[in-house]
Amino acid sequence: MFMCNCDLLSFVRWTRETHVELVSKERLTCLSGDMREKPLNDIDLEGTQLGCRVPSVLPIVVPVVAVVVFICSFALLARYHRWYIKYHLALCWLRESITYPSTQDKQYDAMVLYLMHSTNCREQQGGVARISRWVCTRLLPRAEDEWGLRLYVGDRNDVGGDSKIHNFVSGFECSDKVVVCLTREFIHDIDCMNYLTIALDSNKPLNKYIFVLFDDIQPTSVARRVGQLLMPDAPSVQITWNSVDDEDETAHEAFWRRMRDALMRDPEQERCRRRFDVIPLLAYRHEHTDDI
Repeated sequence: MFMCNCDLLSFVRWTRETHVELVSKERLTCLSGDMREKPLNDIDLEGTQLGCRVPSVLPIVVPVVAVVVFICSFALLARYHRWYIKYHLALCWLRESITYPSTQDKQYDAMVLYLMHSTNCREQQGGVARISRWVCTRLLPRAEDEWGLRLYVGDRNDVGGDSKIHNFVSGFECSDKVVVCLTREFIHDIDCMNYLTIALDSNKPLNKYIFVLFDDIQPTSVARRVGQLLMPDAPSVQITWNSVDDEDETAHEAFWRRMRDALMRDPEQERCRRRFDVIPLLAYRHEHTDDI
């Protein structure tokens, strides 16, 4: 006798389809239940299958798949925008100490953004070291000692123990302008480009950015957001330094003159001054010309 349940259907089907000779096949009956002592040959497979149909797993699979897709999508978006998330989290954490009512109350006149450290020893001794040396020995003495400005430099002004993103956010929000030292090493460094990208997406006006080009960098060789600011008609300031190793300061007088104007000039005040300079010009023409 057999337990006539749903697990027996495959065996019953096999007994009817097999070519093996089964001894006393007609004596195979059910042991209990509604089909007690009923021969297996008399079991209605079609009717029994309707009651033994496996329940659908669709109501369980669909929510599980939806949750997995949501988690994967959220993880991918969080990884893609991780720098923006870090920036805004650090900004919320430091908001009480770095929020100022106006640009005149900024603690620093400009923040110097450049590649300070590299994991590649050759770059550390070459391209990275030359920019660090240029900032410390040329830019800082000119800007702070001669021009009386206050610059935020990472190696000097970062708070020990704080993370890189916290120091960057603190220096960026406390500075009125940003001086970006663009080199090939800077462009190929992921952290530097991400810092620059989130800085450009902030509420700081684009005319507050000063790009110092040390290498022959074309706008098409960098990210589109940065390349737009390297165009001739961009609102930012682009200044080219011919040779970092050139010790002749007379060859860089035009560079330092443009750098000083860019750091010390207020773009908003300059726009207002040019607008009101039209009035005395018209008065001068009215007094000295006969056709007006």
